Amino acid sequence: MIWIDEILYASENEGLAQTELVSDQLYFDNQVFYPSAYIEFIAQAYAYTMALNGRRKNQSLQGCYLTSIDKMTNSKASTLGPGDILRISVKTIRNLHPAYVLEGKIFDQNNNELCSAKIKGFAFFEGEQLPFEDAQQEIRA
Repeated sequence: MIWIDEILYASENEGLAQTELVSDQLYFDNQVFYPSAYIEFIAQAYAYTMALNGRRKNQSLQGCYLTSIDKMTNSKASTLGPGDILRISVKTIRNLHPAYVLEGKIFDQNNNELCSAKIKGFAFFEGEQLPFEDAQQEIRA
């Protein structure tokens, strides 16, 4: 399910996304916002940023995977409701392609920081293969 409405900015190392919260999405339960959804917002914003960077290089993003979450802080999740606007900022801290370490931050429409997290993941483009795919193919054989 896609939760990001638009990418406001994307460069090679950072991006900014925006979304309006909708009552029938999985991040709400009886109009109460699940703070764990912040991670999904950050992951989706980063995947879109990576996809846009690939398009600039005439490459198609083939996969983007979240592998770990470090140092997540959040606040004010209970005050969020349908119609609220979130801005999601993502920035690459370390690029070990295809592995990445990034920092994500989420802000409300008043520019109050709601969440920050450091996450790790993999991203690969058309024609590339993740390092562990050879091992997976051998196991299947």
